[in-house]
Amino acid sequence: MGLIDRLLRFARQVVENVMRDVLGQVNVVDNLIQQTIQSFIREIVGGAWQGTAADEFVTKVNQVVNQQGFPMRDMVMDINTRLTSAIDVIDQADNNAHNVVNSLSDVFKGIF
Repeated sequence: MGLIDRLLRFARQVVENVMRDVLGQVNVVDNLIQQTIQSFIREIVGGAWQGTAADEFVTKVNQVVNQQGFPMRDMVMDINTRLTSAIDVIDQADNNAHNVVNSLSDVFKGIF
């Protein structure tokens, strides 16, 4: 394994570790936001506001949260997808380079 291979493997591992850490942090923030919203909803349902209007408000808040999600999470997931695609491109280029080198090696072996 050459120096370039080791550097590519190292770079790939670094990117994968960063992606894993960022996704972990996004999940922490996402859970905190969800807990805060649910706490707010429980406060409303628990007596601060009662009746049909309160129930409709809670339903609407849940719908908005579930349908729209959290833009930050979506943005990070998009970055994660793009980084994964970049890693795939690096892997493909690395494989193509190895194939070319192997083909050239076979040609030179046939000549000499």
